[in-house]
Amino acid sequence: MNSLLDEMLECRSIDACIELALTDAWGDEEQVVAWLTCIEEMFGRFKQVEVMGRQVTLAGFDLAQGRAVVVICKEGKNSARVALESVNFHGMTPAELRWLKAWRKFSKTA
Repeated sequence: MNSLLDEMLECRSIDACIELALTDAWGDEEQVVAWLTCIEEMFGRFKQVEVMGRQVTLAGFDLAQGRAVVVICKEGKNSARVALESVNFHGMTPAELRWLKAWRKFSKTA
């Protein structure tokens, strides 16, 4: 049996990513939770990200205002919740880039 990450890595198109993310997710709430799960799985390997030109620690992912996935960033003792679209992940693989594009496409139409 394949892990979720294995299945995610097999997706070869943005639409295939969206279809996999929404498998068995009914209604808005389940869909956004499903996306959060996929984002955590795909991007959890990153320890550092860039926000507004600064390198910060990626502390996790969460939901905000119903349908937004946010990145929890830390710099020293300070932390911030930043929209996923505002974060740069350096060294993304083609699969990670595809999943980020899929999230963007989904979030614009939702």
